[in-house]
Amino acid sequence: MRTIVLTFTVFAVIAISMLMLNQYVGRGTADASEQATQEVCFFSHEQTSGMNKICYYDCMSGTAAITVSSISLCPLSITR
Repeated sequence: MRTIVLTFTVFAVIAISMLMLNQYVGRGTADASEQATQEVCFFSHEQTSGMNKICYYDCMSGTAAITVSSISLCPLSITR
């Protein structure tokens, strides 16, 4: 049973990541200068601090972080 739940969780994460990537790649509305300055960063880890949660992301240019409510889920990716 645990293997089934783990398999489903991995499948869900992959499916959500692919959907997010398709939205980013398929935009087609941004001009070239905007596309050149944006990068997609992928979730690395999180740290809870009081009523907030700090979500850390791995980007091509380094590490990025955002703050969300401690009861919220960190997004799997961000664009910066």
